Amino acid sequence: MPNVRVGTAVIIKKKGKILIGQRKGAHGEGTWCPPGGLLEFQETFEQCAKRETKEETGLDIENIQVITAINNPQESWGTHYVTIFFSADWKSGEPIVCEPDKCTEWKWVNLNEIPEPKFAPFQTFLDQQT
Repeated sequence: MPNVRVGTAVIIKKKGKILIGQRKGAHGEGTWCPPGGLLEFQETFEQCAKRETKEETGLDIENIQVITAINNPQESWGTHYVTIFFSADWKSGEPIVCEPDKCTEWKWVNLNEIPEPKFAPFQTFLDQQT
């Protein structure tokens, strides 16, 4: 029986902008979303947000807070994720593509300038914020 997995997404803020990356790979290739990944066994939410951000972007973050959780079953992908969205402040570093098999680029954008298409859980999150 398939399992529901717990994903994370970190909305990193720096000088009025947020960091987004263009996905590469099986799920959502070509879509845009913040850094994030899967919660590991015995890991706290904050540890996961810091680890995934560092692994994917090379950045250090601080002031991590849970914003909301999104239930996002994707029948067409055969997946079901609960994604926990966090806010965080940029602490140090410049974004680099640390996992080129998962992301093509990172860029800082204003909230009203997020390119299309957006990754499904991120789009659901944005829709719920308005």
